[in-house]
Formats: sequence, structure tokens, C-alpha cells
Amino acid sequence: LKAKAERFADKSISSVVLGRPVHFVDDKPDRDALAQSTLADIAREAGFKDVAFQFEPIAAALDYEQRLQRETLVLVIDIGGGTSDFSVIRLGPKRAHATDRTGDVLASAGLHVAGTDFDQRLSLATAMRALGLGAKGKNGKPVPVSLFYELATWHKINFLYTREEMAHVEALQHFIEDRATHTRLMNALRHREGHRIAGAVEAAKIAVADAGETVLDLQFLDVNALSPALQISVTYHTLCDALAPQIAQIVSAALVAVARADLKPSAINTLYFTGGSTGVKALREAFAFAFPNSEIAQGDKFASVVRGLGITAAKMHDQR
Repeated sequence: LKAKAERFADKSISSVVLGRPVHFVDDKPDRDALAQSTLADIAREAGFKDVAFQFEPIAAALDYEQRLQRETLVLVIDIGGGTSDFSVIRLGPKRAHATDRTGDVLASAGLHVAGTDFDQRLSLATAMRALGLGAKGKNGKPVPVSLFYELATWHKINFLYTREEMAHVEALQHFIEDRATHTRLMNALRHREGHRIAGAVEAAKIAVADAGETVLDLQFLDVNALSPALQISVTYHTLCDALAPQIAQIVSAALVAVARADLKPSAINTLYFTGGSTGVKALREAFAFAFPNSEIAQGDKFASVVRGLGITAAKMHDQR
């Protein structure tokens, strides 16, 4: 990134403003501080001398402020792949020129639940069912579930490809009553298709996020026999049912941010959505229900934070 920026600017760049979530790690300040210092060390190793940070929801707010015509009290809702972050901030055209905005940021909060968790929940409700989750064993007891949770979790998938794990799953053939289901499961592991499944689930999530419907095609797990079990219908209602607990957690965390600002939900003028995971209609509707008096504003899901970091960097440059 540094080299690309320098080619674009045609000069050396020694300073950088990095976006960060409100919490890298929930409820563990020491680990959160370690995450930021590690990221700063990496930036310095890449050649940056001056490294600054800005909370991503605040950066998104600064981008939104550029198009405001009047002062407003905003709850910024920034939900990406790994974290959901919230800031309560006063914005307006007269405030936009100020260098120090500390007094305008009334509160922030966040939690480590977001898009990858959505993928996991949808996978458990769809793809993992085709591989044996929820099935009964030959003894009438349910098939062990931990394997499926790991196969549905992006960062745990590769750990299932070890010799020990493969032997454990192979042994399940004596337990799983449906041999075809076990064969699909073994195909997924032998051919290292875990992330391909996860990618297909994510694509299905995106396809149905705004009240759509699609087919999750996992036929690549059994190329020798066409199976209806591998052509899984995914609807918007499937997604809503799968994500209901996570959406409730996210809205609760946003209400915490508002309470920290010593405000009631009715005091928020605008809900400003940014981040790829705000594309889920059920999520936006849950916020609209929790903040019925607020206007809804949608930012650029993938660029508003970056533009806000640019605004922060420009102000820091002007201060010098």
C-alpha cells in the first residue's frame, strides 16, 4: 500500500492514518491495546514514521458530514466483516472545519460480531445440514456438532485438514446413519473445499440480503451423483431466522453507545449505515424499530471509512 501510494503521489510518504474498530477485542483493554500497538509496529516496519489511528465509525461520520446542510446528532453504524462499531457524534457544516472534534464525539461502543458471524450462522442453517449437522446417528443420538461449527467458521477451517482430524471424521462413518452424508463430509475435507463452501455461503447471503432468494449449489461435493440435498434453497426468511440472535446483539451494543452518551434513542436524529454487512435488510429494519424517530442515511458501504480517514489525515497535515 505504501509503495502504491508513493507511485500515485510521485513522492515519499512517511505518515499514515489507520482505521481501527472501536474494539479489536471485546472487554479486554490490554489485548485491545496490544492489537493497536502491533498494527502500529507493522506500519513502522513498512516504512512509515508517523502512525496515527482513527476509529472507523468516526471516520465514516466525517465523510457523511461533507454532504450535510444542517447540524444533526448521528449514530454511526459501521458493520463490516469482523466487528460492529458505533459512535454518537454531532455533525454539521459549521463543525466540519474544526480541527479538534473530540467534544463532538459523545460516545462509542462496539463488539466482535459482524459479517463473518453472519456467514457462520447461515452456513450452519444450510450447508452444514447437507453435511450431517442435526442428523441422527445409528444409535439415535445426534451427530457431534463441534466439527460443523469449525467447518462453518472461516479461520478454523484449515485446522480440520490435519491427519488427526481427518481420522476422527473418517471414524464417524460408523456413527452417521446416512452414508451419502458422510461421503460428502469426507469429500469436503479430503479435497479441502471448506473455504469454497464458505465462499458459496457468503455469496448466498449477499444474494438474499435485501429480501432476495437463491440456490446454494454444493454439487461440487459429490460430482458423481446429482443430489437435491446439495441444491439448497436459501430465502430471505432463511437468513432472518439464522441471524436473529446476532442482529439483536448488534442493536443492543448500539443502544449501549447511546446510553454512554447519556441520551435516549429518541434523541438520535440520524442513523448512518456504512460497512458491507449493513446490506442485510433485517439488520436495518431492526435499527429502524429501535430508533423509530431517526432518519435513515446510507453511506458508501465500502469507501466511506477510507474517505473519512483521508479527511482526518488532511486535518492532521494542516495542523503541522
